[in-house]
Parts: sequence; C-alpha cells; structure tokens
Amino acid sequence: MKMKREVQIGLLTIVALAICYVGINFLKGIEIFKKSTTYYAHFDNLSSVTVATPVIVSGFKVGTVRDVKFDYLRGYGATVELALDPHVRITRESLIKIKVNPLSGSELVLSIADSTKRYLNEGDTIPSVSPTGDLLSVATEQILPAVNNMIPTINATLVRLNTLLNDKQIDTMLMSLTASTAQLNGMMANLNRTSSSLAPVVSNVEGLTSNLNTFSRQLTAVQLDSMLLALQKTTDQLQQVSAQLRSRDNTAGLLLNDPSLYNRLDSLVGSADKLMRDLKENPKRYVHFSVF
Repeated sequence: MKMKREVQIGLLTIVALAICYVGINFLKGIEIFKKSTTYYAHFDNLSSVTVATPVIVSGFKVGTVRDVKFDYLRGYGATVELALDPHVRITRESLIKIKVNPLSGSELVLSIADSTKRYLNEGDTIPSVSPTGDLLSVATEQILPAVNNMIPTINATLVRLNTLLNDKQIDTMLMSLTASTAQLNGMMANLNRTSSSLAPVVSNVEGLTSNLNTFSRQLTAVQLDSMLLALQKTTDQLQQVSAQLRSRDNTAGLLLNDPSLYNRLDSLVGSADKLMRDLKENPKRYVHFSVF
C-alpha cells in the first residue's frame, strides 16, 4: 500500500528539521551525539561568554557552554549550563573563571583542585570567580605577562644602544658625515651657478643650430638647382648629337645612315691594306735605286 502524499511530506519535513538542528548545533560547537555530563556555574558578569564557548582544563578543551540564562532567583548575573566530558571529575574546591582573549574570544578556565577527594555530582554548581572587568582581566592576564617577558629583551637592546652611542667611532663617523654633507652642499651650489651660466650658452647654441639648418637647406636648394640646369644642358646636347647622327646632312650622319658610303670606305681601307702588304713584300717595285 502506497504511503499517502501528506505522510511523505511530513516525514521529509521532520528529517529536514532534524538535519537543520544537528547542523546548527554542530556549527555552534555543540556535539549532539557525544555523551556529556552537565554542570552549572553562576557569574555576576558574563563578559563575552556565549553558547559554545569552550571550557578549558590545563590548556585542553573538555567541554562547551550549552546554555546561558539570566539568574531570576538572584535578580542579577547569569547561570551557565556546561556540557563536560564525563571522564573529567571535578572536586568541590575547584574553581571556574572567565578568561578573555582578544583574538579567539572568551573561554572558561576550569581549575581542578586535587587536595580533596570530594567530587561534585552531575547537575551540581561549580564555584566560580566573576571577572572584575574585561579590560582589567586582559591587562592582568595577558598584557602584563607579555610585557614582563619583553622587559629583558628591551633592557638588552638599550644596553647595546648605549654602548653603540658611547663608541668614539660613532663621533668620527658623524663628523665625516657632516663634512661630506657640507661638501655635497658646496657641489650643489656650484652646480646651480654653472647651470645658470650655461643657460645663455645653450640659448646661443640653439640659435646657431637653427641658422645652420637654414643655411643647409638653402645650400641644398642652390646645389640642386645648379645640378638640374647642368643636367638639362647635357640632355639637350645629347639630343642634338643624336639628331645629327640620324641626319644625312653631315659626314657622321652619312657614315651611320648611307650604306654605299660605308662600303666605299671599307673598300678603300681594304685596298690600302693590300697596298701596304705588297709594299712590304715587294719594295723594289715601288722604289728604284740608280748607281752613278
């Protein structure tokens, strides 16, 4: 038989509430499923004690604060419910007090007296010591011990500092430093005067540089114009020579353009060459000697 929808929703709601309850208590530091022994303590001033504030014995956590309620019977102060480890046995002469820690918060410190074997039963009230004031407790329990621990170190540092200040080398170093500072000031003054003197020179150099740039541009323009004119003249002359070489109105043009003139000149050169060879080979044909 299938379970009704309303029953399913009810069961899921109960499970969700149980999980939330366990989770919230876990976040508070309260262990629900761990067995514990319940004790109580009364404080006139709770300081910053809240639910889940740890209970410390000899530096170890042995429990937590389960609940905090106003003490209606006395009309002032509060009653704190403690959940402690069942293995912790508390004597009747034991004391519990509040310790304020600025970094980790408050904690309850349980001092168990071992001078007697009379133990408290579960549900009994542990004798307590209320703090006189948060600031005074912090100063007495934390700041003053820390200062006492620092005093030897401070004394040693002061002794070393006095020894260092009484050293004659320190005086020598200070005198050298003073002299170096004076020299440095003199150098800076000279540098300032030199800078003032260099200002007009720099201005003149800038003016000279500007004039040189202007002259260079003008000179470049003049040289470029002269080169262009010379190039133009040379180009015109080359065009004239080329025109004359292509024309047959002059000897050079005829030599380049008239094939018949070239052939005749070639034939003349060939005949002259033959004549020279024949003159070398048969000089007697052309030169006659007579003996008287």
